Amino acid sequence: LWGSGTTAGLQEVLGTPVDGVVSGQNEEWAGPNTALTSGWEWVPDDAAQGAQVIRSLQWYVGVAQDGLIGPATIRALQAKFEQTQDGILDGPSPTIQALQSHISGSGVLT
Repeated sequence: LWGSGTTAGLQEVLGTPVDGVVSGQNEEWAGPNTALTSGWEWVPDDAAQGAQVIRSLQWYVGVAQDGLIGPATIRALQAKFEQTQDGILDGPSPTIQALQSHISGSGVLT
């Protein structure tokens, strides 16, 4: 599962401010993405401004950097870690597990 601890680790590795919160995310993606747990700020679509940590993650996986976790970003993250690319992070998620391993194992994303 991807909670505040995963976010804080990712923020540290990516060099973004560390607060354990993924802010300004479109609330319509909260429902299908049940593996995104604590530390996610879900807001109405018109208020979704995105988060710096997601912009940095999007740069890492090679997609447009709007700061929103949407399906294109999730599919790219799944592809990066050679997982099924369905655009959803439901739990338990092998993609999140791979991300966590990279964060804790090496302290860098390669």
